Amino acid sequence: MQTLKHTLTIDIWSDLVCPWCWIAKKRFEQGLNRFEFRDQVVIRHHSYRLAGGTPAMPFKDAIVKKLGSQHSAELMMDQVGTAGKSEGLIYNFDGMMFG
Repeated sequence: MQTLKHTLTIDIWSDLVCPWCWIAKKRFEQGLNRFEFRDQVVIRHHSYRLAGGTPAMPFKDAIVKKLGSQHSAELMMDQVGTAGKSEGLIYNFDGMMFG
């Protein structure tokens, strides 16, 4: 394995309650594991609230409010659930909070 002269620092900003952020984290880790110089990568995680200032409410209610309909919310949750499952993540939207 070759050696880089410098380290590569990657800053990752994510919302800890965002299901897409967890999917992205898993995919990033998979890519990093295939990177030849992964031992010379420094990762700095930072938290960021995508919906800062939003009052806490059940996730499903928040998505219906955001997307405008129950049907749209269900489609989005199905899409997120499928993407998460492909990365080994299981989401329980009934028990999740938003905000």
